[in-house]
Amino acid sequence: MCVSRCGAISLGPSDPVVIAGFSSIGELIDLAAAWAHRQHEGSLRVLLGSEPFATERSSFASAEAAFTEEVRKYWLEEHGISLRSSAKVVQTIELLDAARRWPTPGQSYSLLGSNETANWVAPGGAEQFLRDLSSSKLKGWAVTGSFAASQVVSVTAPEIAVVFAQDPERIAETMRLRPVRNGGNVVTALPYDRVVFERTWRADNIVYASLTQIVMDCITGFGRMPAEADALLDWMQRRTPRWQAPSLTAVATLP
Repeated sequence: MCVSRCGAISLGPSDPVVIAGFSSIGELIDLAAAWAHRQHEGSLRVLLGSEPFATERSSFASAEAAFTEEVRKYWLEEHGISLRSSAKVVQTIELLDAARRWPTPGQSYSLLGSNETANWVAPGGAEQFLRDLSSSKLKGWAVTGSFAASQVVSVTAPEIAVVFAQDPERIAETMRLRPVRNGGNVVTALPYDRVVFERTWRADNIVYASLTQIVMDCITGFGRMPAEADALLDWMQRRTPRWQAPSLTAVATLP
């Protein structure tokens, strides 16, 4: 992706990652609107940092999308709110809303597809398994999925514990888990990358994956996980200072 000095946007790879500061919000909105108009099959990923100055961009007109006269009259004449140059903002909001609910067909990550998972039965139940795991001397693990999401939001009572583990077999042996082909109340996941152990946090001595990792796992997970992802995303939008670091070098306040 390239944004020229005159504002022209050139879209490149099918799954670009855009790293930008908040002062680039104007260019990001232009990019999102262009992406929607071109109807790409890939996914557009954006990583926002933090900058001490605000964007000077005030116009977000769209040549491809415009408000109807009825909408313009309703907001401008009846409510005194101008919609000039805001069509692209609406397009961007729609893209964000669509992306959070429906992972794109070409996405590169899913909880069960990207990690090496195994199903187990914990004799004492999933909750007791997590308590026993937290009190053990085992290292290199982090809880994700429903039990992790339930620490922040409440959708339904979690039933299956999903645990990232550097050594799943050792955890299974130590915790006396019984392997099953399907079902069970514990899922261990040998992670695709060590990034799942970044920005972990603790509650009641249980180690949890980062909120962003939990969201990704729930969106692509099973059962009620997608609904839990929606609830967690709503929570994150309302309480950004509690989980988002103010800069790339700072540490975020934990939930």
